[in-house]
Amino acid sequence: TGPARADGLSLGVTTDGVAHPMSERIALDQLAAMPQAEVRAVTPWTEGEVTFAGVAFQTLAHSLGVAGGKVVLRALNAYEITLDTSQVIEDGGVLATRMNCKPIPIRDKGPVWLVFPSAERPDLASADKAHMWIWQVDEIRFLAQ
Repeated sequence: TGPARADGLSLGVTTDGVAHPMSERIALDQLAAMPQAEVRAVTPWTEGEVTFAGVAFQTLAHSLGVAGGKVVLRALNAYEITLDTSQVIEDGGVLATRMNCKPIPIRDKGPVWLVFPSAERPDLASADKAHMWIWQVDEIRFLAQ
């Protein structure tokens, strides 16, 4: 059998070109055991203000010894985006696994959705930042600076 997919309750995480390279699948319950963050958001994809909870992107990055460089996020449907790690951290990105206290099902953009605190910072949900809100995240690959 191959590696578990996000719908098998795991997330692929890889670090390339850093002090301690690694590649593994992290179970969603392992993510849930990490310190959790909450953000309130208003998005074009949800109704009204919602509360997301999950691991702060900064928490995951720092736990892996990543402080900068680029990050490639890949969704279950093979959509892929490359972002600046520092910008995602600065913008308060959270790898949300819960929306309004409930697990996010795949059909509703789960089980992992990179979200931002747009209720406090509406600019984070603007058209020029919408590409950063990747849902159904299956793999995260941190690249060296």
